[in-house]
Amino acid sequence: MTLKEYIRKRAYAYTGGIAGGGSPEDVARLTFIGNEDAIKTTKLREYDTWFKGDGDELLNFYTKGNMMDFAAEPWYWKNKRSYFWNVSATENDVKRTHSGQPHNIVTTLVGLVGEPTVTTKQAPKSSVFSRMNKEEDPDGDDDSLNEILEECGFWEIYSTKQMPLTLVEGWGAYKVSWDLRFSDHPFVTYYNAHDVDFIYRAGKIAGMLFRDWYTGEDPHKRYLVTEFRYLRPRRDENGFLTRDLIIETEAWAVTGGATTNSDVILTKADFDAVPELKGTESRVAIKDFDSLLASACVFYKDPNNEAMPGKSIFSTKIELFDDLDQELSQKSNSVRRSTPEELFNSDFLERDPATHMPIMPKVYDRKFLSYSGGRDANGAVNTSEPVQVTQPQLNIAQYSEAAVMTLGQIVAGIMSPATMGIGVAAAATQESQREKEKITVTTRNHIIERETKTLKALFSDILCCEEYLRTGAITERQHDVTIKFSEFADNTFEEKSAVLSDALAGGAMSPEMYMDKLYGDSLSDEDYSAELQFIKSMHQPNPPMPMIPEDGLDVPDDEPMVG
Repeated sequence: MTLKEYIRKRAYAYTGGIAGGGSPEDVARLTFIGNEDAIKTTKLREYDTWFKGDGDELLNFYTKGNMMDFAAEPWYWKNKRSYFWNVSATENDVKRTHSGQPHNIVTTLVGLVGEPTVTTKQAPKSSVFSRMNKEEDPDGDDDSLNEILEECGFWEIYSTKQMPLTLVEGWGAYKVSWDLRFSDHPFVTYYNAHDVDFIYRAGKIAGMLFRDWYTGEDPHKRYLVTEFRYLRPRRDENGFLTRDLIIETEAWAVTGGATTNSDVILTKADFDAVPELKGTESRVAIKDFDSLLASACVFYKDPNNEAMPGKSIFSTKIELFDDLDQELSQKSNSVRRSTPEELFNSDFLERDPATHMPIMPKVYDRKFLSYSGGRDANGAVNTSEPVQVTQPQLNIAQYSEAAVMTLGQIVAGIMSPATMGIGVAAAATQESQREKEKITVTTRNHIIERETKTLKALFSDILCCEEYLRTGAITERQHDVTIKFSEFADNTFEEKSAVLSDALAGGAMSPEMYMDKLYGDSLSDEDYSAELQFIKSMHQPNPPMPMIPEDGLDVPDDEPMVG
């Protein structure tokens, strides 16, 4: 059984059918397509390769594609055969220049989004991440969200894997797992698009199939561990509909798979064959829990391709990436061809004493002196020019201009050119800069909206899993988690202080709101509290004036009047 067949079998057994692929439109689209799964895998590899930003990796990918992948689907990949990287892969003496812009775009977006501040209901104020309040949680700090995230290195996974790979590949998933041999707390793993499949029911994700690849003691033996998580509906003792989380794990010996992972041949293997599975239960059921302990990561959907759960930001940009590299490579090769050429009269060159052959001058450190009409190396008078210099006049600037234009088309719809430093004047004001970056703000807001939902569900699952490991049951099925991302292209501290101070003095804003807007989460709890008390003391309302009698001051009779 191939992996593709196994996935279809699992999906069919759970949903009773597999959506897509049966309509006349789908049949027509597949007319010149032999293996749609191989095409999806090749696209993902192409996206990943461009993101790496390594020219050698690109050349390797298109060399393999030219010989194998594109030949397997000659009609579908017909356009790619004319790509610069594909054509130049057949030549040796070509200086290829990779721009690295695909990598720059993704890392810039990830940096602009940043890491959020996470708070739970038990900890309303935190400068980093929330901890469950020890007074409200008698079990102590062991089950704090902060400790769990720190122990599993979550934020490194977030910034180096989940965020960039979801943008590049289109989808992925976080999975909450546990291994009591190493830790009493759950941990989080990110699976990229190659190693997770979503199973839908009624338009919602009702199951996920995760894949982990291992190598045994014999490096030629490979193993695949599949973990299928799904929700099983049932009626409880009172007749109410509830759901149970079912986790089923299987081990397979792997052979084949020269083209795609889906083509590998699976043979059932024992858990003991994979050291990482020792002590693992093949089936776990968590009653009355309506979550997969996993969160799908998708920023953009592709309504025109149901085979792809998500859409990569590179999906419409690969041709432009190739054009940009072609223009930069043409510029580089043109610069090389425009290098001055010097034709030396060999009669004037020094001779090698052993071979009596002319010794050519060095490329950069040149020490050659002669003049017309002098004697040559043979002692004869020579009236010819010792050195003739020629330099072709090439229009190199056109390639630079074309590259800038192509880069503008690449970032269109993703971010503003100003974000990449294109078209930003030195005297540009902050207001005009923010105006230029509206597209970047729109993209960032969309990503934050999707990421907030993902992280809320994930952190709630982590706390639920922590309770399950402690007690064997889950009583609190939904935890109140707040995700807050920082502002982008915000005003400076001085500008915000001037505006907010007027609002505070005029009574239009409370001291607490003033502190949150001005400092955000940049202060520690102690500094925040001290500064808040200072602000309150400086903006206390004026005490009421004492009432003055109508007949003037009340002066005692025994006290003489002055004046």
